[in-house]
Amino acid sequence: MRLWKSVLPFILIAGQTIGAQSPTVPATSRFVGTWRLISRVRIHDGKPVKDVEWDRHSIGYIMYDDSGHMAVQIMATDRTGNMDCSKVPDAGSNNPSYCDGYVAYFGTYTIDETNRTVTHHVEGTVFARDVGKHQVRHYEFSGNELRLSVLPTQPGEDTYVLRWERVAPVSH
Repeated sequence: MRLWKSVLPFILIAGQTIGAQSPTVPATSRFVGTWRLISRVRIHDGKPVKDVEWDRHSIGYIMYDDSGHMAVQIMATDRTGNMDCSKVPDAGSNNPSYCDGYVAYFGTYTIDETNRTVTHHVEGTVFARDVGKHQVRHYEFSGNELRLSVLPTQPGEDTYVLRWERVAPVSH
């Protein structure tokens, strides 16, 4: 009994200390899952601007798995039935090329928690010229949302902000 009385205060203090520490969830595990596109905004000189190609309702998903692989597809819902991708301009080093309101690519990803960035290492995409790109995105989590910002790599380039919502598992 005497031993219990002398040990009990230490157990209580240790329990309070452990309880007071909130476990930090690593970003890698926070990314894992499927995310549905909520919005995509183009920002020029700090202001949202009309984007001819994407200024319409878009749908899409981005998926990250725990083995370090990712895939994304985004589509404008008012696309025409015929696609002509013969005159698609190069989207630059940090953006994927798109055609008639559609973009898709897959590959691996790495996370830099210090700088709060995720880098998509493109292995496959609609446009061969984009294979091998390393597309850096600044990330922020807020509740059930993931915000990815495509930051400019050259002076005069715009910023794109994509907001994603975690998708609940489908039950059949």
